[in-house]
Amino acid sequence: MTIVSFMNTYLKSNLRIEIPNLLRQVDSRDFYTRETCNEFHLLLCRLLTLFLDALYELGKLREAVAHMDKIDKQLDLITLFGLTLKSMIGGATMKKHL
Repeated sequence: MTIVSFMNTYLKSNLRIEIPNLLRQVDSRDFYTRETCNEFHLLLCRLLTLFLDALYELGKLREAVAHMDKIDKQLDLITLFGLTLKSMIGGATMKKHL
């Protein structure tokens, strides 16, 4: 699953924040604009929270071998949140944001 498809599927329904400008420009090469800078910050903060929550939930499941499906789901979420965060902070966009 690519970052863009992840944002368009999971994140749209689970973010609980409004980022319409950012979602409209997510496929754009330079999606960090005056209209998207606040939304970028909201997304970054929300992803960090979701990432930490997923790590916490995984920690609660570590001794529950009977719940391997839940462990797999948490690992998938952690991977997707981590990759999305990495792509957000690893590029020129974060330099503009800071």
